[in-house]
Amino acid sequence: MEQEYIAGDLVRYIGVASPIVVQIIEVREEKLLINLGECDWYLADRSEVDSIRLTGEILEKNGWEKSRIYFTNRRIPRIKLCSDESESKWSVLINGDIMGDYIFSVHQLQHILFAFRIEQGIEV
Repeated sequence: MEQEYIAGDLVRYIGVASPIVVQIIEVREEKLLINLGECDWYLADRSEVDSIRLTGEILEKNGWEKSRIYFTNRRIPRIKLCSDESESKWSVLINGDIMGDYIFSVHQLQHILFAFRIEQGIEV
């Protein structure tokens, strides 16, 4: 299944020797306009970007705290994230209810926050 991205998503640009984290500016049919920094934009093929795996380290860097089972964020008390020890997939709980499928990457968490109109930038 092809990865679904939206403008604002953070992804890894792998079209260079050392992959870098970039933000998608615009999604086109076959290409993604990405921001390489300092007003340097590039129209990348979808094969040149990859998702960024969501980890506990990334969550903690962005204000999420690990309790016994869940990661929570004081600014977003309605949303909790839970994973196994491998942190390969994450369950999302909203108001105590498990939501649909697992999430695996940073941009999927961004989509959840966007859906609830939660303005929170994510650092990776």
